Amino acid sequence: MTHRPTSASAASLSPLRRGGWLMLALTAWLLAACGEETLRAAAGPECGDGSVDEGEACDDNNSRGRDGCSSACEIEAGFACVGEPSVCTAPVEDTGTIEDTGGSGDTGVADTGGSGDTTVTD
Repeated sequence: MTHRPTSASAASLSPLRRGGWLMLALTAWLLAACGEETLRAAAGPECGDGSVDEGEACDDNNSRGRDGCSSACEIEAGFACVGEPSVCTAPVEDTGTIEDTGGSGDTGVADTGGSGDTTVTD
């Protein structure tokens, strides 16, 4: 009659399996000792972390697109991005037109007085 163990002990596991458990234990210890941010930093740059790293044109601290900085950290068409984390804005188109919205009755290029407001129109 052959004796079959009912539970596996560390000595009965193959060296590969023991190494796997060792790596799992080491990773858990590093996570507890160093924190998640340290492990992420060791993994390298990540798009969406708010830091413009090599290979990234922008990084707005999120992974959404259509906000100026794409999910691949590229500046989207029609936007300009600056800073860390990147702030992206659609440039205002300059039409060169100034409109007097009323008030003093001035019709010049700029409203220099009176009670009217002057606005730039798109």
